[in-house]
Amino acid sequence: MTTLVYNDKRRNNYDHFLDLLDQTHINRYQDFNITFEYKKLAEQMLSECEFMDACSLEEKQKLFNEIKIKHLYQGQVLYSRNQDCRELIIVLSGVLKLGWNSYDGKYLIHRFIPTGALLNIVYLISESALEHEYVAHEATVIATIPEHIFKYTIQHNSRMLYQVLKLVCQRTRLLDNDIYHTSTQPLKVQIARQLIYLIEFFSTQTQKGIEVLLKLSQENLAELLKISRQSIRKEIQWFVEEGIIETKYNHISVKDIDKLKALLH
Repeated sequence: MTTLVYNDKRRNNYDHFLDLLDQTHINRYQDFNITFEYKKLAEQMLSECEFMDACSLEEKQKLFNEIKIKHLYQGQVLYSRNQDCRELIIVLSGVLKLGWNSYDGKYLIHRFIPTGALLNIVYLISESALEHEYVAHEATVIATIPEHIFKYTIQHNSRMLYQVLKLVCQRTRLLDNDIYHTSTQPLKVQIARQLIYLIEFFSTQTQKGIEVLLKLSQENLAELLKISRQSIRKEIQWFVEEGIIETKYNHISVKDIDKLKALLH
């Protein structure tokens, strides 16, 4: 599964910042303070990108100065498909979902995007329209970096440009890997890979096992895997009968993570 998060250690790195954000939520009327703390979080997340190591202090500060914070409510459309891309975004909290509207108007989920993800580099540099509709799956906060400052920086800093190119190549390689597994692996393995992705970025440990925090129907899982609901229903039942997962009211709990991981080998 292609991972968009640029630093797997982000959760430990940002505990302090998340604590600060929790404190600000107590006094929601203090909008300025909330935005200020999110801006600090955005600067920290952006600093974790490898390409930022190639920037001078002056370049970093110019990028930081242009950061804007956006608060999205559940279900809010951030971008529509075929819309021009004019900014980079970083998911600071919450979850975005990328997808498309079908011909009958139904929204089809392609991928859930977790906190810490950096998006839109390819669209920004290639000056191409967005391929997905971006929707807030829950209350979500993002940081935006406008096109002009990012492009100006990479146009005048060859070391940063190389690191951005390297990041794009790494993501392309991961996408190729996704295509390989989708084309060659049995459906059980594909489901296992999807569940492990969800566990890594959208789960919590409980007494009963690992609970996926996203509310997902079997139809949603079918959309993520690009298969029919009939196919996913049969396979999910196998996972339940094997004691690997438990499903209840559109929630998934993983009962045997070792058995789940073993399906990948």
